[in-house]
Amino acid sequence: MNIRLPSVLTFLLLAGCSATPLVGTSNAVKEIDANEAKSCTFVQSFIVKNDNPLDKNSDNDVKNIAMNRTDVLGGNAFLVKNEAFLPSPLNIGTVIELTGDAYKCP
Repeated sequence: MNIRLPSVLTFLLLAGCSATPLVGTSNAVKEIDANEAKSCTFVQSFIVKNDNPLDKNSDNDVKNIAMNRTDVLGGNAFLVKNEAFLPSPLNIGTVIELTGDAYKCP
């Protein structure tokens, strides 16, 4: 008997252990707190979600996505305003939605 999984589910299962890679100069982006943000220049607010709800390190995944977005926006630091834990579209795993602010710090 041959059982076939839908291609989306197969992809998610195969990618279940990988976090979003940092690109460009995103590895230099740091997370800051509200006190540190006072000495920085606000760039823009953003909302990001982790791509793979089956990732074992969903929190790291969404932080990497936030670091990539901050870098693209021209910032070098980000402040997490809110993290929401949402059910995934396939009801497997968790989607994390991170709301943040990108900053340019000295």
